[in-house]
Amino acid sequence: MTPPFITAFYRHRIIPSMLVNTNERDTCTSILGHRVPAPIGFAPIGINKLYHPMGELPLPNAAGSTSIEDVGRANGEGLRFFQLCMPHDDELTVSLLERAMDSGFKACILTPGTWQLAWRHDDVAHSNYAFYHGIGADLGLINPVFQKRLGKGSGGMPLCLKGIQSVEDAAKAVEIGCDGIVVSNHAGRQGDGAVASLDALEKIVDALALGAKFVFVGRLCVLADFDILLNVAKYKSMFEIDRTALDSSNKIYTLLPENPKL
Repeated sequence: MTPPFITAFYRHRIIPSMLVNTNERDTCTSILGHRVPAPIGFAPIGINKLYHPMGELPLPNAAGSTSIEDVGRANGEGLRFFQLCMPHDDELTVSLLERAMDSGFKACILTPGTWQLAWRHDDVAHSNYAFYHGIGADLGLINPVFQKRLGKGSGGMPLCLKGIQSVEDAAKAVEIGCDGIVVSNHAGRQGDGAVASLDALEKIVDALALGAKFVFVGRLCVLADFDILLNVAKYKSMFEIDRTALDSSNKIYTLLPENPKL
């Protein structure tokens, strides 16, 4: 059965306009003071080395299961944000942030919802404990503070909170001075039955279409698709897209049957 966080996307349909010259389009936007070529970035995802032995390096705009320094070098001059799943150790946290800053990361995205990993049925059923075998754990294993703990011998960056799903938490993030928030339910892999990110977004912000100014995608490379969509839907830039561009239905959480062809 298709889970609610996926069916949330079926509630919204794009309304194309016609008789508009979109031969020249601009997909650029800005985020935290940095101009970027599109409002889409690659999100860090868990254990990329399960899919490719080089992890994130074939996609130099991403980050996650290879070392901070290797991703920084692969990214070149590109914009990159560092996702911090904060450990229970202040010295280790500071060390990770210092490495990120030295590697040219421009902002910290703190993920406060992963102090404890949820019960993940498929991971248990398939013994998917890659970290225990050293796969995708480079970020921590090579850290000098972590190595010292084993007996082996954010200052200055804009701060965003990832995993925000409630209006109250969003308001709290503003109150404590966060530079931005990432509305996310961790792909439904943490709080079982949690609200879909897209549904949560509607209540948190109400500006560009459903509110987001930038979107992080995990396993999809969709920049070309976004430009083509602007063209066929007759929008010259993302700033022309507002709530009137969508036809939205009511929330229905009835699970949809899976398509056996997918």
